[in-house]
Amino acid sequence: MNILIIDDDKDITNVLDIYLSQNNTTVVFNDPLEALEHYQENTIYDIITVDFFMPQLRGDKLVEKILKINPNQNLIACSGSPTAEFHRMIRKHKSLIQVITKPFIFSDFDDAIATITNKNP
Repeated sequence: MNILIIDDDKDITNVLDIYLSQNNTTVVFNDPLEALEHYQENTIYDIITVDFFMPQLRGDKLVEKILKINPNQNLIACSGSPTAEFHRMIRKHKSLIQVITKPFIFSDFDDAIATITNKNP
């Protein structure tokens, strides 16, 4: 699978990249605006992982922009402290978004990817 990882925390993107690239092709961005610009020209991703709290562009706003480009894009949303805005985003796009709470364990990503894969055989 092609996975786009977007999180402003470089430690998180490094760890996720190492783990997810074992069985997938990954691309990593720590800047959500750069990630969005990249995605506009490269909509090849099976899954996009998105942090909620990021400078420049919050995760819910990024998700809305991604879904305008591709309304069927599967996402994994991550947050350490979910807010009302986070929950609204999840409810609005619940068929496309899997949720992982930080701190996470790798099996959380395995489970989310399996759910997405089973939904889209």
